[in-house]
Amino acid sequence: MKILIASDIHGSAKYCEMLIDAYRREGAERMLLLGDILYHGPRNDLPEEYAPKKVIEMLNAMKDEIYAVRGNCEAQVDQMVLGFPVLADYALIPLGKKMMYATHGHEFNVQNLPPMKSGDILLHGHTHIPACERFGEYLYLNPGSVSLPKNNTPRGYMTLEENGSCEIPGTNKSGAAPGGTDNSGTNKSGAALGGADNPGRNKSDAAPGGADNPGRNKSDESPLGTNNPGTNKSGAAPRGTVSGWRIRFKNLEGEEYMALDIE
Repeated sequence: MKILIASDIHGSAKYCEMLIDAYRREGAERMLLLGDILYHGPRNDLPEEYAPKKVIEMLNAMKDEIYAVRGNCEAQVDQMVLGFPVLADYALIPLGKKMMYATHGHEFNVQNLPPMKSGDILLHGHTHIPACERFGEYLYLNPGSVSLPKNNTPRGYMTLEENGSCEIPGTNKSGAAPGGTDNSGTNKSGAALGGADNPGRNKSDAAPGGADNPGRNKSDESPLGTNNPGTNKSGAAPRGTVSGWRIRFKNLEGEEYMALDIE
């Protein structure tokens, strides 16, 4: 499963179209939108080609491929015109033993954490600034804004896909990560993102194999675990078979500027 993650379109038909082009180019199976889809908001300038009706038309044409969470600019009227749910406060994406908590960021953020366990991942938009930062026991990710980026950051998106062999870098390629958050508050309700087609599954719809997850590998060979032929003498999965996920940050033209692997 490959998921494209984006945030803060704010009604720009121009950049929404570029985002959809990127989605097709990436060969992603789902798109996760982190809120602020149609309305530009009273604190923002109008984005280029501000045309919410065109954005509605483009996104509704692919409504079966989109998951979304509510931003601070979403209202009941947005749900009336969009063909996919947009009013859930969060989505949960299981990544092996870790959980990715996806929300907009105006309520839950690094200053006001949702319920999370050590190693979990906080994913949100709202700041319009890309971020890939470790803080305490957690990882914070932000794709930035599709249409109204701040701090001279690119208009862009993230991709999340299963990666059969991964290592955990301490920082991004440049040795540091851009980012930052603002605002705080409380949460209300949410919807989980998952099931047979969630990113924790491999293409065969069986649990990915690995030292910490006894399941089938992509070729549907022997399960990996501590008591089967798929492991080495120490009982751990052989190097190169550890299941993980690759996260890439790209601008709307598809140029990668940051990436990391998680397991």
